[in-house]
Amino acid sequence: MTFNRATPLTTSSLDNCTPLWKGISNNERITAAERYVYPMSLNDRRLRVTQLKLHADIASTETKVEAAELLDADLLNIISDIAGKSARIEKLKVDIAATKHDDRIGDLNIKARAMEDQRDNLTLEIRTLSLQSDARAKLTLHQRDLASKEREMKNM
Repeated sequence: MTFNRATPLTTSSLDNCTPLWKGISNNERITAAERYVYPMSLNDRRLRVTQLKLHADIASTETKVEAAELLDADLLNIISDIAGKSARIEKLKVDIAATKHDDRIGDLNIKARAMEDQRDNLTLEIRTLSLQSDARAKLTLHQRDLASKEREMKNM
């Protein structure tokens, strides 16, 4: 059996070649046979190594390009999310301004101060009325005392 570039290398084809292959593993047989059948010059080997490096570089660059394309899509999604959230913030600002919470709080504070002033006035009025009541009670007591003493004097 002769080897040429058209003949695929298999383990069975190597077994029939020569008894020199006895004791050598199948992988070693195929590797040795390939070196025998496909001898490469030094330049061919260098070109093959360069070709393999270039294929690896191409695969790496393709991966980077795909990642960059995904980044562009992600960036567009993030930009649209930011735009949506900005619009929502503006809408909330308008809603807050429309409800006029600050104005309502100011109005309620004014009402609270007015009610406190009214409470102070009513407290002062109660104190005045209480003092007047005490004065009337003392006056009534003194008037009764005076009337009883006048009766006593008349009776005497």
